[in-house]
Amino acid sequence: MRLQRARDLIVNQLKELGALMIFQFGSTINGEISLASDLDLIVIMPPTKTGWEWMSLIYESVDRTIGADIIVYTPDEFEKMLKESSFVRHAIRTGRKIYEKE
Repeated sequence: MRLQRARDLIVNQLKELGALMIFQFGSTINGEISLASDLDLIVIMPPTKTGWEWMSLIYESVDRTIGADIIVYTPDEFEKMLKESSFVRHAIRTGRKIYEKE
């Protein structure tokens, strides 16, 4: 339950920053949760900044009450990574989309 509340807090902050899509992947999705589990997210943000700029802003401003690895891309960067990165493809295939802006 603590993990769920922490995830909701992080997701709400990402939405406020303008997140377009959020995917959750890793142990918190595949049922291998332990005390050492952290939250693994891929976040797609608007193309008004680069993914690196967004990541810097997110790590500075998002309150994380648990360990969280947040990977950030713009839509174009995300499309490129889907083609080039087996890690990203695996994370998306085995993970779950938990938010998409309407």
